[in-house]
Amino acid sequence: MPYPTVNEIQRWLSHAEQSSSALLNGEQLFEAYKTLLRLTFSRGWRGACHDTSAVLYIVLSEMGLSPTLLIGEVRGPNGIFDHSWVEFENNIFDVAVGFPNEDGGDAGPSVFASLNLGTGRITELEYGIRSDYGLDEIGQVVSTTNLEEYSKLQSAGATIWDITAMVGEYLGLEFRQSDLRSKYGHVTRVVRGQEASA
Repeated sequence: MPYPTVNEIQRWLSHAEQSSSALLNGEQLFEAYKTLLRLTFSRGWRGACHDTSAVLYIVLSEMGLSPTLLIGEVRGPNGIFDHSWVEFENNIFDVAVGFPNEDGGDAGPSVFASLNLGTGRITELEYGIRSDYGLDEIGQVVSTTNLEEYSKLQSAGATIWDITAMVGEYLGLEFRQSDLRSKYGHVTRVVRGQEASA
């Protein structure tokens, strides 16, 4: 899939901002999401769902909200894939889906408050389904490790703690990595959809 263009990113953010006005805590949700989406785009990240979802979860939690960090399978237009995302007030927030791996199929634009940001309409992606295969080996590892354990699998200087501190800086919030580790290191993702058979 081709990487999103600057114009596409602007359209996505325009749709997100419009929809945020109708949400409880919409301004906070939009600012955190916008910052992370712009960072993902500017760094050229692909397939970073486990990282970006963890970062968004931590940032929103630090803003005083109560998001949920999830992992499961998602059905898109080109098949089913393992994925991590955030939910808040029954809405899906998913920066990474718009930036798939090089070998990943096009799943469409990023999702904000369950909206496909390309169209501004409810996403057609089905989150938390179960295929005949279930989570692959990487998905199983991510689903059973807490955030501290997960961060130890990452490259030095590019952990979820580093990225969260960077997002905080852009938002004018000072996040100390030691504090973040202490508060969120024990968090594990909620596994969605894997308990049911297909």
